[in-house]
Amino acid sequence: MKRKIAQLVEPRRFEIVEEEIPPLREKELLVRIVTSGLCHSDMPAWLGERAQIGNERDVAKTVSPPPFPLRYGHEAQGVVEEIGTKVTDFKVGDIVTGSVKPGYATYAVCPEENVLTIPKGPKNPFECIAEPMMCIVNILRIACPEFGDTAAVIGCGSMGLLAISGLRKSGARNLIALDLLDERLEQAKQWGATHTVNPLKEDAEKAVFEIAGDGADVVVEISGSLKGFDTAMTILKNATLWGHQGRGKLLIASVYGKDEKWSGKNGIDIVNKGPLLYGAQPRFAVDPRENYRRAIWAYEDDILPIDRMITHRFKLEEINKGFEMLASGKDGFIKGILDLS
Repeated sequence: MKRKIAQLVEPRRFEIVEEEIPPLREKELLVRIVTSGLCHSDMPAWLGERAQIGNERDVAKTVSPPPFPLRYGHEAQGVVEEIGTKVTDFKVGDIVTGSVKPGYATYAVCPEENVLTIPKGPKNPFECIAEPMMCIVNILRIACPEFGDTAAVIGCGSMGLLAISGLRKSGARNLIALDLLDERLEQAKQWGATHTVNPLKEDAEKAVFEIAGDGADVVVEISGSLKGFDTAMTILKNATLWGHQGRGKLLIASVYGKDEKWSGKNGIDIVNKGPLLYGAQPRFAVDPRENYRRAIWAYEDDILPIDRMITHRFKLEEINKGFEMLASGKDGFIKGILDLS
């Protein structure tokens, strides 16, 4: 049996190849992929800057330039077509999500422990793009604003909007969205932001401190730019001033570009403000599988409505067009998926 798979063969170019599907081991599943999200974390490899390569100890190593060809895609949903002889928790016909790799393909072979079943409910299970929601669950469990806090999200792409949607039911009194595009800020209001700030049009520090007085208690930096980190440090509450209780919490959830430069001011701000810094990437989750379970629940309960953020759909053969759209963010692009149905 054969599958089609998109290989990244050089910067900005995927090539569709056909190959035999590897035979199943006893604890593996054969999954027919129906949808797969396009993710910004694949962008550095697509641009030819660098790639994250795992080794036998599951330790990611950054390689620059990327060692083409590469296979990507980690946001897939599909149907179980075949199971290994010792698979116990799944059956043929189950709809699954999780770590279904490679996701930019028609079929994937997955270890049983890497996937979860999507329950059949009123919402489309194939639009339950669980991996990015799992990342957001990780962020929400770390952020955890106290009652009456001010929370801010920097960067209102699909991940930032999901973070805002999740935080809208927290105890935060103020939920501030920051982005350079006004249309993204309008979307942030729809998903629960109480205030919006465009740093290109106003002083972000002044605006946030006018809203919150002491600055933001919790900041989620998910802009993908070190300029977003600069803004995060600027708007975060200052724990060294008289009268301040506690320390600001900064969650770093971005993947930064190769050519961006760290500002010396950042180091000074870290010393002066004494924030609690968290690497909020999913690799550092305490329990990734539990985060997946909570993500599926949050989708079904419309707390993380990623289905309503899907703006563009592409066939597997259109993956290059999809990544061009992902890179540009034009034409109202928020979330794009490969649709192989």
